[in-house]
Amino acid sequence: HVALEWLNDRLPGEKDWPVILAETGGRPLAALALCEAEAAEVRQHTLQAFQKLLEGRLDPVEFSAVARSSDPGQIMELFWVVTSQLIKSLLGAETAGAMSKEVQAVSSVLAASGQADDELLSRLLIVNRAAEEARQQLASSSNPNPQLVMESVMWRWSRIAA
Repeated sequence: HVALEWLNDRLPGEKDWPVILAETGGRPLAALALCEAEAAEVRQHTLQAFQKLLEGRLDPVEFSAVARSSDPGQIMELFWVVTSQLIKSLLGAETAGAMSKEVQAVSSVLAASGQADDELLSRLLIVNRAAEEARQQLASSSNPNPQLVMESVMWRWSRIAA
């Protein structure tokens, strides 16, 4: 794969390029940027927050308040990618090896919810679509309220395993 070769040339010590590339939607420049120390820390913290929301250990309002220090567009981008990976996993098109340990942990929480795969898939598709709409709103010139946009999507996410 050309992107993996390019990334290996830039940062030869990184071993998780396939996972990082998957989390950035196959965009090598975004994958490279994600490996910067600060971006990697924000990514890990955000992924853990997604899991806490599912488990009921974090409220959507608390999440959006914490996430305010980050770029809301990037958070919605990451959320969209994560929900896309989870959908692909349920459909058998994504292996666990292509997901980070944080996304695998989120997948485990969903699997433990006891819901049938088709019900879970339906809910994931709805949340994924909401994340896509939020990404578009945040990128538009309509000047949406980022906190309200994130709260709306995270509220839906927090209810997915219920």
